[in-house]
Amino acid sequence: IRFQKRRLANMSQWMGATVNIMEGKYFMKHPLHLSSEDSGSGALPVVYQAMDNAKVTLSGGKPLTLDWAKSTSNANLYMAKVSAGTHFTTLFVNGVRQIRARFPNGDPQHMSGICYSATQEADEGCPGYAKAAGGLLRDKELNRKLKKAERRMPVDEVRRRRSPMSSRPLTSGTDVQISVKDPMRPHRVTGDDHFQSFHYLTDTGRVGVPGFESMFSFWNNLYTQRATGTKYDPAVFNKTWKNPETGVVHMFHNGLWGNWMFQIDGRDMTKNELTFAYGGWQEARGGGVNSNHFYVENIMEELDAPGEWFLDTTANILYFYPNETSCPDLSKAEVVAPEHATIIRLLGTPTHPVTTVKFQGLTFTETRTTFMDYYEVPSGGDWSIHRGGAFFMEGATHIDLLNCTFNSVGGNAIFLSEYVRNCTISHNEITLTGDSAIAAVGRTGMIDGMQQTYPANNLIANNHIHDFGMYGKQVSCYFQAMTCGNTLENNVCYNGPRAGINFNDGFGGASLLQNNLVFNMVRETGDHGPFNSWDRQPYVTPAECTSGPPSIVPAPNRIDRNFIINGYNGVWALDHDDGSAYFNDTNNFLVFGGLKNYLGHDKMSGPGNVIVYPGIKGRSQGSRKCQTDDNGEFAFQYYFSNLCFTPDGNVYTFSRCDPGALSDHVYQTRSNQFFSPNATFHVTCGNQTYDFKAWQGQGQDLLSTVQDLPGPADIVTMGMKAIGG
Repeated sequence: IRFQKRRLANMSQWMGATVNIMEGKYFMKHPLHLSSEDSGSGALPVVYQAMDNAKVTLSGGKPLTLDWAKSTSNANLYMAKVSAGTHFTTLFVNGVRQIRARFPNGDPQHMSGICYSATQEADEGCPGYAKAAGGLLRDKELNRKLKKAERRMPVDEVRRRRSPMSSRPLTSGTDVQISVKDPMRPHRVTGDDHFQSFHYLTDTGRVGVPGFESMFSFWNNLYTQRATGTKYDPAVFNKTWKNPETGVVHMFHNGLWGNWMFQIDGRDMTKNELTFAYGGWQEARGGGVNSNHFYVENIMEELDAPGEWFLDTTANILYFYPNETSCPDLSKAEVVAPEHATIIRLLGTPTHPVTTVKFQGLTFTETRTTFMDYYEVPSGGDWSIHRGGAFFMEGATHIDLLNCTFNSVGGNAIFLSEYVRNCTISHNEITLTGDSAIAAVGRTGMIDGMQQTYPANNLIANNHIHDFGMYGKQVSCYFQAMTCGNTLENNVCYNGPRAGINFNDGFGGASLLQNNLVFNMVRETGDHGPFNSWDRQPYVTPAECTSGPPSIVPAPNRIDRNFIINGYNGVWALDHDDGSAYFNDTNNFLVFGGLKNYLGHDKMSGPGNVIVYPGIKGRSQGSRKCQTDDNGEFAFQYYFSNLCFTPDGNVYTFSRCDPGALSDHVYQTRSNQFFSPNATFHVTCGNQTYDFKAWQGQGQDLLSTVQDLPGPADIVTMGMKAIGG
């Protein structure tokens, strides 16, 4: 492409270019790196596509030529020599991701979604995990341990972690606490100050960040508040490990808000302890270790089940326990070791972006895991994320990613970083990802969002995303932080461990979520919903986002005409958590979960939402009703012109409601239709329970009605009408 351009007298002679890729599987020796010099122009893009709809597969791995031999010590195992210095964390055999030797046994691809649901369905449970018996004290010398751990890493791993794309491990820096008041927005009524201190890491080496980088959420210090080990039950861990330091612990947060991974530092069998060298940054909320569920992988002695493998990097031997059903002849099998986290990388700048390039009909697969790489907490929500993906773009405009497949990538599939504008991600299938499917994440200098370092005005449409989060459990179909004006429409998202869609902050606003189908979420975590948002931290954003002068008041986000089915451990269908503000939720069909407002303001729950059996036992957790408001402090939170169907007439969950000071500035309910058996209705406010007449006497739900519960077919008809079906 560059050569063709150099031959032109000027770009007016540019006629576009198409790169047709012949059918086959291509093992990428290096990621395809495109810069602004590789751009198209105007209506004449550069197109990379499969020729004649052929199957074109781009692999981030390296095929291994192996001379397999049966192990002399275990008839189930095969072994093969590999080159000195070989290192990988995932193995594929005939295109299928295999299992790193682990205890207890389990396959993440088959087990995803059944953990922690035993209380709801008898045939579900949590095999493949052990329970911790308490945590070790937090260690203020963790910084020293991190440096020590890095010295033990292979040289190429240290280089990769220090590369510009994966940043570097956090082995230095000073934690600084900055105190601010609540965002100076209108409509605060009563209550204490919330979210008034934030932790940042001084880190002047990062380009574009003037000395600060948002760190481990605002109440946790990276170095002094992370678990440095766990105790275990010796009756469960009754085996001897010769080299426990090869192991990696995968552990759920004690509140089931996500999970962490830790590299093991050692094992003390006299104290029944595993100590951690580094890790724990994969979930932002921190927290301690009590009886958390966890498993340990990459232990040679645990190579005892079909599909498991172990790489001995000292002896340079790969061990494999084949599944004879799926791999009857190992000598003819394709064995691939992932090398790269990224397959295609677009890197430009706001002034010289990569622009007008189209990718279509390609399959991305077999990239390496990233869960032990650097993660960051981009903003004031609970989530952290690795800034990388199999398809990565930063400094890009008018990029189209169409009709592609992402299958079994090791981390995020698609990542939009910093300046990414007017791009389209459409008609792709994404499955079996290590982390999230699609992420759009900007960067700010503390609360200053005025630089051109955020994604905006991108279209995410018609994608089929399912069965994701094989390793990370605080992941989603779509995640955004410090971005504005994006549209998500007509996507199908299901089978994930946490929220299907997450807005991690209130930066800018003006995003539209419409006509999406989301179900089977929150399958391995808790205290969450299929949609989740946060807004703890104010940002000054430009007119591009707010359609006005620079302001810390964002434009409203709109959630419209979505079909969302809550279930498993989800509590609400739309979970507007800590401080969420400026949302308009309209015309959604919400099943087994209602709407939540917590410590925020300016949220319009209505008109037109149809809410069916919120909080029903067996299909949701927490017994929360049509509308939850957990604060009682902020104004302009409306619940109006909705239809809600309950089995008992209990319609609201107002946990801080005070009958002596029931302010219509906080709870503004009106013009709703409630349906329940025999038209029953009641609301609990503090120690007071109101029937419908008494509730209206408090100035609430004027013009609302209560009717008898209709049949299932009528309920479905009303729900489909709401979303235009």
